[in-house]
Amino acid sequence: MGILVGFVGQFRTWDKTSKMAFGFALLLLLVAIVILLVAPPGFTDFAVMSIGGLLVALQVIVLWGNRSMVTAQTEARRNYIDGNYASARDVLESELDRLNLLGQKPNGDMLAFLGNTYRQLGELDKSLDILTQAIESRPKSHFSHYGFGRTLLAKGEFAAAAEELQLALKLGAPQATTFDLGHALVRAGDKDAASKALQSAIAAADEPQQVLMTQFWLHQLDGQPLPSDDLISQGSSYWQEEAARFADTPYGKALYEDLRVLSSGQS
Repeated sequence: MGILVGFVGQFRTWDKTSKMAFGFALLLLLVAIVILLVAPPGFTDFAVMSIGGLLVALQVIVLWGNRSMVTAQTEARRNYIDGNYASARDVLESELDRLNLLGQKPNGDMLAFLGNTYRQLGELDKSLDILTQAIESRPKSHFSHYGFGRTLLAKGEFAAAAEELQLALKLGAPQATTFDLGHALVRAGDKDAASKALQSAIAAADEPQQVLMTQFWLHQLDGQPLPSDDLISQGSSYWQEEAARFADTPYGKALYEDLRVLSSGQS
């Protein structure tokens, strides 16, 4: 069902010619299927070949219809991965403007991507607004709910962030999301739930910054060993950047305190 909803969202962004071509090819496909079911044996081979050809044609039309969206999102994703968040934002905003001029709706994944990009730029209100639109577009998308939860976390709305991240997990978010859930629960002061989530995150945490904070918070919650000096060295830079980016929020202030404790070797 989620795949169908996603396709419908993409279809709405297509140009008129692509929509008409898809509809015509789909109609011919249905006719070919009917012929296959009711026609005499001599027409079977013709119907099968027609169905195969029309399926290929439909795939080509889908690729063509999505050409602008794929190109824009691919370019934005490259910028995002490289840490060029402003460039990623500019590409996505330009694509959004293009769709608006055509009277077309962006799909939920693109909106969620833009919302996540706004968060990386510290534009939290814009992030929440766009991610809300993404959720309205695709209510069952764990990607949108995860992004929404991350932005709530960055704003310091910890209990609400935990609820949203729990929902993302129920909708199929990767197991690594348990780290973010544990983070939100730590900040919300729910120690038992935080410990449980972080224990689940141990196996899924594969980046130094996640392993660092998982061990640090479990030390505070359950008395487990402190992270090693090497791990602190490897994982701290990410959190220093996060703390600086969100310095004016309760989230950023809490990160600064964690980093202070880690650097001093206190428990």
